[in-house]
Amino acid sequence: MKERVIVRRGDYVLYDGNILNLPLKDKFIIELSIVIFDDDDPCIIHQSYVIKELVSKLLELFNSQEKKLLHAIDFKEEFNVVDFSDISSLTFELVVK
Repeated sequence: MKERVIVRRGDYVLYDGNILNLPLKDKFIIELSIVIFDDDDPCIIHQSYVIKELVSKLLELFNSQEKKLLHAIDFKEEFNVVDFSDISSLTFELVVK
């Protein structure tokens, strides 16, 4: 995945980088690892796969909305996987190369 995402709180940039490196909550990684692999202590291979699956869902959200900028307050449940405080005050901008 070559997509880049910029996460902002107001004018302050919290994250600007590859979408696969976006910080995700361990809780969601473990939960999906249990569903997919029946593994509550995922190895790096399982973690990588699960991260890619979670990020793919975020990319699908951008595609389904046909927008490159989304306000997390409008998609709290979907963006809840991202490991930032006060998710509802964030904007996510998808940058495709």
